[in-house]
Amino acid sequence: MRYSERWARGKATVGSPPLWAAWLGLSLGVRLAWLAVAALGWHDQIEPGRFGHLDALGRGYRVTDWQALDIWCRWDAFFYQAIATEGYGSERLLLRGAFFPLFPLLAGSLARLLHIVPIWALLLLGNLCDVAAWGLLLRRWHRLLPPGWAVLGLLCFAAFPSRNFGFSAYSEGLFLLLSLLCWEAWECRAWTAAGLWAALLSATRPQGILLVAALGLDALVMGYKTRRAAPLLAAALGCSGLLLYMVFLHQRFGDPLLFLHLQQQWRRSLSLPTTTLLAHGEPLNHLVLWAAGALWLAMLRQGAPRLACAYVGLSLLVPLLTGSVQSTPRFVGMLFPLWTFALRQAATASPTARRWRFYLPVAVAFSLLMAFKLGQGGRVV
Repeated sequence: MRYSERWARGKATVGSPPLWAAWLGLSLGVRLAWLAVAALGWHDQIEPGRFGHLDALGRGYRVTDWQALDIWCRWDAFFYQAIATEGYGSERLLLRGAFFPLFPLLAGSLARLLHIVPIWALLLLGNLCDVAAWGLLLRRWHRLLPPGWAVLGLLCFAAFPSRNFGFSAYSEGLFLLLSLLCWEAWECRAWTAAGLWAALLSATRPQGILLVAALGLDALVMGYKTRRAAPLLAAALGCSGLLLYMVFLHQRFGDPLLFLHLQQQWRRSLSLPTTTLLAHGEPLNHLVLWAAGALWLAMLRQGAPRLACAYVGLSLLVPLLTGSVQSTPRFVGMLFPLWTFALRQAATASPTARRWRFYLPVAVAFSLLMAFKLGQGGRVV
């Protein structure tokens, strides 16, 4: 099926009112639920000294004293805001080099176009991309899963504890959207489109090059079987976003691999997998890593698609080699091929699949606990 035909077919399947209602309802409802629970934590903040300012009640904030906005603008959002406003700066601002350019540069352009402050543009762009990605996921699962499982799958996905980073001034939403667009184009053999989406992806987050690498492995196998060069050329085009950023880093800071070297600031360095598995970290990080690893092994045993196995495997292997489980739920939460496989397993009638009924209440409980911690000012994965 051609790319345009596949796209039209998927668009038509999402067009029914129940699916549209589920998509928009979950997109809005989950965000409101997070805000409502986070509001409970605003009045019991911890470590207020971690933030740059205090309001009249002693509550800390980073960007604005409007807490409903500020909770989405912490930690990495500070760097994205600085890049969107001022660019990467000079050597004294070296730490900005750890953050890939596409998201803040798009947000900066959006801020100038709409005449709004950059932090609003970051939030607007991140959330619009995240909501659009949820729509693509719903369309995809409606096509691949048994009837009724697409909406349930999106609910399970929306309840995952790290979903708040898709609501923040972070690049998660853009990354997920570009990943889905690239994947769809690759499956439809639209090689030019896939290569262009992959190029944008590799300029968005370091994890983008992992999908490009998985595409390259898949292209090698297809090239060997069909003697076609187009898949390899598409995968090579996907590297261009990262390569251009490396050229920029070399010219600005004298280190094309600066984004890797700066990972030591987040306690990441080349380590044995055993070191990572035994590393100190919150239980949720270890639980998600072990669960994702078990699902990946199940994918291999049951003959899941080659590209899906390669992408998930590389996405789990790289964190295992960093010596830290920090942010693991964030990374796993964007691995939609892993979610697709898990939902297919849950949709079967086997006794093992019935265990999935425990996932949703546990995920919701963890997610709301993280919302409360976010409101308090505590760290969340």
